[in-house]
Amino acid sequence: MAEETQTVNHIEVLLQQLLTPDNDVIKKATEALKGLSPDPAFLPTLCQVLTTSQNSQVRQYAAVLLRRKIVKQRQWSALPEEIRSGLKCNLFDVLAKEDQSPVRNSLAQLIGTVAHHCDDITSEWPQLFEFLNKYVKSENSLERQVAMSVLKTVSAEASEQLQPLLKDILDLCAQTLYDGNLIVPYYTILVMNNLVFEVSSVEMKQFAALIPRILEVIKALALHDEEETCAAMDLFDSLVKCEVPVLHPHVKTVVDFCLNLAATEEIDNSARVKALEVLSCLVTLKKKAIQKLNMVQPILDVVFSLMCKCDEEEEDLEDSEETEKAASYAARIMDSLALNLPPEKIVTQVMRYSAQAIHSQQPSERKAGYVALGIIAEGCSDHITSKYLEQFLQEIIKGFDDVHPGVRNGAMFALGQFSEHLQPGITKYANELIPFLVNYAVKMKESANPSLSTLTRTYYALEAYVENLEKDVFPFLPELMTHLLSLLDTAETTELALKLKEFSFSCIASIACAAKTNLNPYFPQIMEYFKMYLFGIETEEMQEIQLQALETLSSMAREMDEETFTEEVANTCVSLGLALIAQFNDPDVRRCVYSLLSSLATLKTTNMVSQLQPIVNYMLESLKSTEGVKVHYTAEDNPALAHFELDDTAEEDDDEDFAGISIENAYLDEKEDACTALSDIALQYYENFMPYIEECYQETMKLGEYGSSDVTKSSLKALANFTIAVYDYNKKMADTVSDTALKAMLGELVPKFLEQVRTERDRSLAMTALYCLQEMLDSIGEDVLKVSDDCFTTIVSTIKAVLCGKTACQDEDEEDEDEEQAEYDTFLLEYAAGTLPLLAKIVGSEIFTPYLAQFMPHLVKKCKPSCTSTEKSYGVGTIAECLDMMGGDSGVPYAAQLTPIFLRCMKDPDDELRNNSVYALGVLVTTSNGALAPKYGQILQTFDEMIKSEKYPRARDNICASTSRILSAGHAQLPVQQVYSLLLDLLPITQDLGEYETVCKCFADCMYTHYKPMVAETMPQLLVIITEALKTDKLSTATSDKLALMIKDLKDTEPERFQTAMSAVPTDSPIWSLFPAGL
Repeated sequence: MAEETQTVNHIEVLLQQLLTPDNDVIKKATEALKGLSPDPAFLPTLCQVLTTSQNSQVRQYAAVLLRRKIVKQRQWSALPEEIRSGLKCNLFDVLAKEDQSPVRNSLAQLIGTVAHHCDDITSEWPQLFEFLNKYVKSENSLERQVAMSVLKTVSAEASEQLQPLLKDILDLCAQTLYDGNLIVPYYTILVMNNLVFEVSSVEMKQFAALIPRILEVIKALALHDEEETCAAMDLFDSLVKCEVPVLHPHVKTVVDFCLNLAATEEIDNSARVKALEVLSCLVTLKKKAIQKLNMVQPILDVVFSLMCKCDEEEEDLEDSEETEKAASYAARIMDSLALNLPPEKIVTQVMRYSAQAIHSQQPSERKAGYVALGIIAEGCSDHITSKYLEQFLQEIIKGFDDVHPGVRNGAMFALGQFSEHLQPGITKYANELIPFLVNYAVKMKESANPSLSTLTRTYYALEAYVENLEKDVFPFLPELMTHLLSLLDTAETTELALKLKEFSFSCIASIACAAKTNLNPYFPQIMEYFKMYLFGIETEEMQEIQLQALETLSSMAREMDEETFTEEVANTCVSLGLALIAQFNDPDVRRCVYSLLSSLATLKTTNMVSQLQPIVNYMLESLKSTEGVKVHYTAEDNPALAHFELDDTAEEDDDEDFAGISIENAYLDEKEDACTALSDIALQYYENFMPYIEECYQETMKLGEYGSSDVTKSSLKALANFTIAVYDYNKKMADTVSDTALKAMLGELVPKFLEQVRTERDRSLAMTALYCLQEMLDSIGEDVLKVSDDCFTTIVSTIKAVLCGKTACQDEDEEDEDEEQAEYDTFLLEYAAGTLPLLAKIVGSEIFTPYLAQFMPHLVKKCKPSCTSTEKSYGVGTIAECLDMMGGDSGVPYAAQLTPIFLRCMKDPDDELRNNSVYALGVLVTTSNGALAPKYGQILQTFDEMIKSEKYPRARDNICASTSRILSAGHAQLPVQQVYSLLLDLLPITQDLGEYETVCKCFADCMYTHYKPMVAETMPQLLVIITEALKTDKLSTATSDKLALMIKDLKDTEPERFQTAMSAVPTDSPIWSLFPAGL
């Protein structure tokens, strides 16, 4: 007995030593405790300390260490039965006597852990519910509080084990929610949150009936404790994501509650922001209910009112700090509404708010009016472009004359958003906007007190605008480059001057994306600035310029030709990148270098083979690195024991205290770019990359653990690209190892992508999974469908689920189908429909015909006049591509139905829809086996009328291609001379160069075969056209060979005409290579 007491005293002393401020004493005590830990008597001794010690901190430490000794199932199972039984019996007696809250909390965690190890809590540990039932009914409010604290921890640790008891627990909650001690209802809400995902249809109504009372409790909490308010409102985040529609009857009530809470200025800011976060979640995942309940206007009323109160210092709309104010967070709600609801429900209402605010006497309200227009640009881009673009731009431009700088910044934010998201519609205003932005930037720079925030927004608008201009940027290159290079040329080192250099490089990167090789004349001068700002960087301010210079160099490498980016330049850039990684241990530097290497890999002049090993090693290190990663554990332990581990054999991945990880943004960005670069390099250097492919694949597969949407998207794309690289290697080498690897990768990824599409709540991730699947179908083909016997039908059923709105990211618990959809929801449907032509190409017409019949009603429905141009465009385009891939007579069953639809859509004001409709009509004629012969004249007449006013180059190209298709399919029923002349007048192809294949097949297969004299008469024009076609590298080998035979035959049969015609053919024409000995 004396020895036992001595041991108890010894352990108590050691625990007391952990409380001292002396690190050496703590270290020695820790080692001593670890030495005692393996002794079977250690755990019973801790129980005695917990019961007898007079020091509350020692008792708490004893409870924590007890839990650490049994936290894993194998630890608990290894204990003798008498110790387990004794612990279960005595814990509640100890808890009943404990008067210190920290110790009670640790005891509750210990009880929760024991409950987690019970398969059947009722039979294995009856004392638990005996204790709860007794204490919940106690007259002592503290005892009721202790009971719910225990249930809170048990429900967190053992929610699955409590599921059979859920009905009884909800009955208990119905009582405790009305307890006069507010902590008891608060704990009750936390209990319910822990059990949300255990709710089935059986308990759904019982749970839902408690929501009105829960809102009353949260309202009371909001007046007293912001942290408890936020924790209680987590329940609604869980309910929104719960598969069982518990929240459905109360959506309006919860929305109203969140709006009232967010609008109440007397309530603490963090609680108001939490209410807005819940609201954002509801808008995203319960969007149909929001519309049906007519909640859009009430939400906008509160949101816009909050935006009007946004202080000047809160104007950075990208701020994601925890301290973000409710007023600035409100802008996120408006963004969610625009992204998730039909634009018809949003734009006109925002216009009303904006119009009133812009004419207000209050600067904050005027600024909010402009900011609101900018916020909705992304989610409502098509709607704004087609109906309001000019009107909105006129209003925004007026904002630049406002006397208040905050209002001008709001207007510039809006213009930047328009520039980024309203492409290509906004490009027609280039003559007004580019000079305006350049002049405005110069004006702001040279003003007495230049505003950095204003200049930041100005250059953001400029770079966003020029990035997608393509050839329309050419006339502005001298003005733009003169201005931007002048910013780099200055020797000033003020904060403003350095920022302007950074802006200059960023804008040059955007110009490179648009101008491509037309930027070549400026390349030598830009390279001089690269040398200046890429080397010898010492200050932090200069490093920001260095990073932007690297990104600009990366953009230029991807867009410019090999004549400019010579082998010497490309390989120097590779060496530069590796040197910078070696010199700077910085995630941003590595990220920018990886982006540069990714771009360089696409150049034929780059040779990375000799540097491949260090490049891949660096990138793999970035994928594996835990730098910037913070591991989170459950927070019940005292900080002094945060790293105290009694069981040295514990495996890290078996830690049941693990609560998640977080990682700094810079390291997430590094992983994202490393992922992208590795996959790009793998595609370009697949033969040399094979030794690294398995490790890269495995490390990339792990990246989903970080919980970052951007990193996950990058990893999914990389996994698809790695698989394509293995396929390319196997196709060339045909070895067993790569064949086995390919089958294994496809066997893992295809089900993964399909599961992601069906279950992922993040719409952008579902779209990425569809994109990856399409890339593999397009590049790999039938091997993708060999993953399993039912792979093809599984893909088809998944696509059908998307098109019917039955996936997790589509608010599928709403049964009624609303024809109006958010533009981004339409993009998801478009991604899904894009899979169908690829499947048709792989399996062929015979197999795909019944499946097309299944999808046709949906696709035709999307072509109705009431649908948006985007919907009609993807409907028409998908039908056309499916028929094109199927070929044969696949269009016969649909010819009569589709012809009037396509003819109507050809008159739509939307460029892309007209383009798709012309293409579709040509394909329909080709695949209808003469069924449309009576319509040929009408169709060609429509083309003739359309070409007179058509300004969209791709639509003009498709009129040309479709005319070729009709001529090839129906020449016997057509006035060939007239149609052929029309075809020649439509040439050359200017943008959709792939259509040269269609045109040249018409020349070789139809015209030369059946109407040789007509071809001979037009030989001069024809040879020039064929020259342009051959230069594009877009012709198939078969078509190129037919053209060569045709040309040689013309030389032999029409020598004089041929000689005359060839005199007009440029000397660099590929046609000359057909006659190496001369004519």
